[in-house]
Amino acid sequence: MRMRTLANSGPKTTSELLHLFDSPDDSGGAGRGGEPYPVLAVGGLLVEEGRILLVRRKNPPAKGLWTLPGGRVLPGERLAEATRREFLEETSLEVEPVGLAGLFEIIDRSEEGHLRFHYVVADYWVRRVGGHPKAGSDAAELSWFPVDSLPIDEMPAASAAFVKELLPALPGEMR
Repeated sequence: MRMRTLANSGPKTTSELLHLFDSPDDSGGAGRGGEPYPVLAVGGLLVEEGRILLVRRKNPPAKGLWTLPGGRVLPGERLAEATRREFLEETSLEVEPVGLAGLFEIIDRSEEGHLRFHYVVADYWVRRVGGHPKAGSDAAELSWFPVDSLPIDEMPAASAAFVKELLPALPGEMR
């Protein structure tokens, strides 16, 4: 699994983002649902009063694990729009992306080396602009966790590592 973080001046559109991840590993596979790899997704980091909002996933991938609210980018959808939509669907909160926190990718292979899935995830710092937290469509539950006490053992390893890497860069106005 490879992880790459880009500065806040990163890509603004899906096509700009995908050009950053030209991979020599062209397996010709397809993602969940038959789309070609990589699958583009977004996530949102909402931190309030020293706590970060996480959702426990109701469905695969990462079913039963705590993750950032987020999901796939729909065709023709801008990254910020996808972040707002996914956050609302999973948490009932209206948020506004305030900056790109970073990018990471998740590549999973079978023991035989066959590509199972490849996600490229653009995570945004977000601020709440409305709503009350309530688990939505893909979330079994949601909870606030102190930023220094994440449920690491109940998070996908790549997500936990990425969130821990990003939290020290938390914008001042979000602390």
